[in-house]
Amino acid sequence: MLDRSKLPADLWVRMTWAPKEPPGIQDRPITLVTNRRRWVIGLIPTILGGILLITLALLHAPLALLVLPMIRGSPGREPG
Repeated sequence: MLDRSKLPADLWVRMTWAPKEPPGIQDRPITLVTNRRRWVIGLIPTILGGILLITLALLHAPLALLVLPMIRGSPGREPG
């Protein structure tokens, strides 16, 4: 198993693959280690890009599609 106390604080263990049967010469466990700072730096543009895509989709949607839910009210409610 992996001893996380031997890793620097800024490294993050994401996954570990270990063979099911006793390991041979070629079958060693593999661990994917990531630098947290680099992962967060990559996540920020991804989130901002997603927000931009949703905003552009709403701006290009026909006005009737945006106003229709407000006119109809919530489902299950009786008018008046």
